[in-house]
Amino acid sequence: MVELTENEARKWRAVHSPEAIRRASNFVHNLMGVVIGTAAALALLHEVGILVNILTYLPSALLTISGAFLTLFLLLHHETKNLKLTLKAVWTDPQQRQHLTMGVLLTLAGLMEFLKTAKGSSKKILGLVLPSAWSS
Repeated sequence: MVELTENEARKWRAVHSPEAIRRASNFVHNLMGVVIGTAAALALLHEVGILVNILTYLPSALLTISGAFLTLFLLLHHETKNLKLTLKAVWTDPQQRQHLTMGVLLTLAGLMEFLKTAKGSSKKILGLVLPSAWSS
């Protein structure tokens, strides 16, 4: 397991206090809950025929953009000269690793939703991910 050296930990704590990390984490969790809930509501409205054509790709776009933004912001919100330290700090901190995983999974979910919505590609691509869902 990769761990921060004492010097790296001191540099990271100088940039992020535990309270600042906690506030940011709570904000991100709340924001992602709103994003996922909104995307789910829009997808449901589209499926029952209320939002036809106009907002077909909005749920997938919302998930993809917010997931990509979260991932990139988590890794790049410091100067790029600190990228190595940021990557190491994010990977060694379980909470930050959870945020990174959340961003990547949201991005992938949005992309898969987009592919599912696009004509002709859903069964072939989603069948690779979840074969049982397309066995009928």
